[in-house]
Amino acid sequence: MSVDLTWAERDLRALDRLSGEVLLCSLFEGERPPRGVAGLIDFRFGARLSRLCLTGFLTGRADELVLVPGRPKLPFDKIVVAGLGPEEAFDDAAFEHCMARALRALGDLQVRRATLELPGRQSGAVDATRAMTVLTTLLSPRGDQQPAFDAEALTVVDEPAAHRAFGEVLRTWRVRMRR
Repeated sequence: MSVDLTWAERDLRALDRLSGEVLLCSLFEGERPPRGVAGLIDFRFGARLSRLCLTGFLTGRADELVLVPGRPKLPFDKIVVAGLGPEEAFDDAAFEHCMARALRALGDLQVRRATLELPGRQSGAVDATRAMTVLTTLLSPRGDQQPAFDAEALTVVDEPAAHRAFGEVLRTWRVRMRR
């Protein structure tokens, strides 16, 4: 099965118009206050993510995955916050590792429809074109192996300026998937 990839703007109104089982965002270690989608969630939840950070329950360490309920404040059943580790150590290899881990987690949760902000995009630590290229590669079947996240729909949330880069990568990926 091929996942339907779409794009949405990074703002609360856009998130409110979406629906799905899971919203995935990320957080660097020591990132206070949260930025990007995690920051929007924190705002909507009255600083709930910030309080989880203050208590040490949510740290942003690499490989950390924290699941919190999304409803009724957001149109998602669950929110998954992925830890990215220290921002200064976040490079292409760390991005690929975190992206693969996040997609495996979504697959393990048996998610069919998800929305996510690509890890590190909230700070621009990874280029939009590079991020989408890695994502589409991870979503593509390899030989007899199915991808870790084999679902119906995935919506990528980012700034409007990234939309063009996403569109170019998606066109190439869709052509490749039809073959």
